[in-house]
Amino acid sequence: MNGVLMVGWRELALQLRSKGFLIGALASVVIVVAAVAIPTIVGRDSTYRIGLVGRSSQVLAAPIQSLADGSGVQVHLSSPADESAARAALSDGDLDAVVIDDARLLADGPADRMLAGLIQGAHQAVHLGGRLAELGLSDGQIESTLRVAPLSEVSVANGDGYEGTRQAMVMMIMLVLLFLFMTAPLGVAAGVVEEKSSRIVESLFIALRPWQLLTGKLFAFGLLGLIQLTVVVAAGLGTALSVGLADDLPPGMPGIIGITYVAYVFGFLLYGAMAAALGSLVARQEETNSALGPVTAAVVLSYLAAFVVSSQPGLAITDVLTILPPVSTFALPVQIASGQAAAWQVVAGLALLVLAIIAVIVLGARIFERSVLRTGGRIKILEAIKG
Repeated sequence: MNGVLMVGWRELALQLRSKGFLIGALASVVIVVAAVAIPTIVGRDSTYRIGLVGRSSQVLAAPIQSLADGSGVQVHLSSPADESAARAALSDGDLDAVVIDDARLLADGPADRMLAGLIQGAHQAVHLGGRLAELGLSDGQIESTLRVAPLSEVSVANGDGYEGTRQAMVMMIMLVLLFLFMTAPLGVAAGVVEEKSSRIVESLFIALRPWQLLTGKLFAFGLLGLIQLTVVVAAGLGTALSVGLADDLPPGMPGIIGITYVAYVFGFLLYGAMAAALGSLVARQEETNSALGPVTAAVVLSYLAAFVVSSQPGLAITDVLTILPPVSTFALPVQIASGQAAAWQVVAGLALLVLAIIAVIVLGARIFERSVLRTGGRIKILEAIKG
């Protein structure tokens, strides 16, 4: 274990000091902040269309207009014939919110906070004004008068109303995992090839066994990827909170973030072990990318298959792809983020991933041990396995 930690910490220290890592981390933060903040700022609407259904709701028109003028936003008020017509207008996007009989606030998903504030404020003002006009108030009566129950907000959207946010999160998760699965295993393979071509590995094996060197490199680059993932998650959540998107985040965010971390760890072990084994077959850096062809193909095909999972929920092929390694490294967090994952899929997917990781690590360690000390031309996989 001391040998593993020695290799891991040495490799990690070298990578953390490299300009490539720092530039990559900074670029990730900039991209994530821009992806979250710019659509929110640019797309923020200052004009709202509000429907008032029922005679009791019409009294809200004047105070809504007054509050809107004071807030610097524009409102267009209308009077749908009934609740059915109002719901149809919400679904078609013709209205942003509807008040039903001065009792319920309907919106297609979570109501915009500014819009809900205008309507709730008008509702409070109307009821307070009426009570104060009618009552000769004592202090206790004034206090009780100030307590006006807000309108109960009802979403008329199909699903939980977070579909747009969930789709954006699915894309973000897939892109982040694609970046990490393409770069972290490449770092492992490049390190192996560098030490093999410079003959440093021969000196290392005086004090270390091959499995210690392999495990140490996986530990270092895996932890490096976790740091990058944490930077991206922190930047994304921090930006969402700072631009007022906290209410737009779907429920179960800890679970979505957690499964993304789990998928990264499992995926890195799977692809990283493959990359280390394939990297040990070559002796020149120029051959690294070609040697990693199977890893690159596995990552890209898994990424594309995850699109099928996210766009075709409910199909039998979707259920299979969700739990099938290596596709599950992308598909499991995608299904959970989109709200489509069943408990059995999570359990089965993780179990199959563990089995796949064990098989790849055992086979990869065998190839690595029998190839990393061999110099000359490129070694064939079957030749390395047979020894």
